[in-house]
Amino acid sequence: MLESPNLLSMLAVTQKRLQDSLEQARATFQHRGVRGGGVESEVRHFLQNHLPRSLSVGTGEAIDQSDTRSGQLDIVISNEYQPFRAGIDDPGLFLLEGVSAAGEVKSSLTTGTLQETIDIGTRFKALRLTHQENDTRWGHPGDSGRFYTCPPFFLIAFDNHVAPQTLIDRLQQAPRIPNETGPDLCPVDAVFIPGRGRALDYDNGEGVVGWIPSEGPWAGLPATGWVWHEDDAVLVHLLMWLDLAMPRINRVAPIAKHYLNRAMRGPAAGPASEPSST
Repeated sequence: MLESPNLLSMLAVTQKRLQDSLEQARATFQHRGVRGGGVESEVRHFLQNHLPRSLSVGTGEAIDQSDTRSGQLDIVISNEYQPFRAGIDDPGLFLLEGVSAAGEVKSSLTTGTLQETIDIGTRFKALRLTHQENDTRWGHPGDSGRFYTCPPFFLIAFDNHVAPQTLIDRLQQAPRIPNETGPDLCPVDAVFIPGRGRALDYDNGEGVVGWIPSEGPWAGLPATGWVWHEDDAVLVHLLMWLDLAMPRINRVAPIAKHYLNRAMRGPAAGPASEPSST
């Protein structure tokens, strides 16, 4: 009788394939003599090759309907509602309702580059998604005031020089962004360091991204706040985290139309309605 596949073994094989894929991409860019944005480009191509086909990866600025801009983002993951798309390495302008996630890439993680990431995340998290009356949200109710207010923001870093506890402390101490529809937002939602581990913000423990420790003083209770995980399958967990955290919304109208209508109405236009939930 055949044994059932071991999930951990399958994840280990998948991680090896993903790591080989990223290393191959890095070697290709090094061979071409690419400098500066080479590491960021490697990660963008890696994500483009492994995310669902309905998503596209790029770089550039995001903008919301109040004309708030994010500043330059290393990674912008667009969904099918994004009307404007540039080449994967060509800076573009992205309408926020067409953005599923954004991220920063650091070839070397220090306390300085971590602070740079927090600053970039703070600016991005000031943007606000606009929902129309008949839009439908497909997601966990616990994430309503978080990822459906502004898409998730993450960091992937290499050549790490920050101790895990220092990383957690800096992320916990980062000033939160005011949120009119729920708890204030953390500027960064997750950090992934291949070869080392991952740090995840479990927020209040009620979202779709969750973890229940099996030992220690909090055993059996949902984890809250920032937690560091030693991890041999960081790239697998990056893709899994994105799949869980990225908001899923069925929009009834093209998002560019909303931006055009708002521009024609002027700054006195009122906010749009919240989407319904299923």
